[in-house]
Amino acid sequence: MTIPPQGTPPKGKVIHFPNKQGKSLGLSKPEPWDDDVVGSELADEIYSTLRQYVVLSESATVAITLWVMLTYCFEQFTIVPILAIISPEKQCGKTTLLDVLERLVCKPLLASSLTAASVFRIIEKERPTLLIDEADTFIRKDEALRGVLNSGNRASGTVLRTVGETYEVCSFSTFSPKAIAQIGNLPDTLQDRSVCIMLQRKAQHENVSRFLSQKTEALNVTARKAAQWADNFQRELEDTNPVLPAFLNNRSADNWFPLLAIADLIGDGWGQRAREAAKDITAQSISDTSSLRTLLLADIKEIFDEKKEDRLRSGSIVNKLVLLEERPWDEWKRGKPITPHQLSYLLKAFSIRSQTLRFGHDPKPAKGYLRSQFEEAWAHYLPEEEDSKAEQREVLP
Repeated sequence: MTIPPQGTPPKGKVIHFPNKQGKSLGLSKPEPWDDDVVGSELADEIYSTLRQYVVLSESATVAITLWVMLTYCFEQFTIVPILAIISPEKQCGKTTLLDVLERLVCKPLLASSLTAASVFRIIEKERPTLLIDEADTFIRKDEALRGVLNSGNRASGTVLRTVGETYEVCSFSTFSPKAIAQIGNLPDTLQDRSVCIMLQRKAQHENVSRFLSQKTEALNVTARKAAQWADNFQRELEDTNPVLPAFLNNRSADNWFPLLAIADLIGDGWGQRAREAAKDITAQSISDTSSLRTLLLADIKEIFDEKKEDRLRSGSIVNKLVLLEERPWDEWKRGKPITPHQLSYLLKAFSIRSQTLRFGHDPKPAKGYLRSQFEEAWAHYLPEEEDSKAEQREVLP
């Protein structure tokens, strides 16, 4: 009879256990490089490596470079954004990018299917960088997994579970770096916690090297340099407080804070490059991360602005909504247009309710809405438009 090895497997190695399913995980941080590392030179090295193997925009490459460095020092921050790698179709380089990241990030763990229980247990034990591929095949169906991933971008993120025969309640941390690759957008709550990178299929004129996993010694050296850099600058990372641009607010400011902090620390123009990348990526993501209710608020504001009225009938709003192109309102439910009742249901989330109002000289009252009912919701959920107007006012002579 074969007796399995006793004790915990040494870190950095995989031990196979006879007669058991699967294999144990041995994750370890790369051995720090022997010499001092210049942060800007390290960032340039990571940047060049990414561009060598994957077709990426300038903004995407800058963001991913800083995120790779963040995986080595994320515990110095209170938030670590998810790196969302999305594409409109297959064969756009998502898996290749994850393969490259597996060689560059700290303690990588690549998986194409996982459960909520496996995620919080491995994070509690190892603090890995999770690299999740083909998430579109399972993530929307698993509410528990989404909850764990949602909580894991904050240092305080935890889940509570009962453990053992005594059902003792224990806390498991969910805080660690995560990259999620899939076709189409992530669920709203995950995308809201992400820096979103959009990949496109490689055009014929675009050339990149084929990634061969057996020939990655140079990437291993880069990872060791990243480990050395993070060790040398722990104190500086703890004390950093980057100036956030006005176009970043709320969640987007949280997501970009650690990336801008790293960029400012390494210097040599990376701070400006990071802010330009943040502006480009957040602008692209605004429409993608907006929920349907937020989209509805924006469309109703456009209708009020066009009509230049202080009140509108429910029916009038609905009629205008269904005429908007590239919106879901004309086929809202089972292929049928949205109704005044369905409109009312969606707006209740913002404490906006229809009223019985008089319109013009019509003696018969009807259900409708006052513009003033929406002002507070617009201010809270459509801040980008106000920021844009403010920027325009600043550049006027």
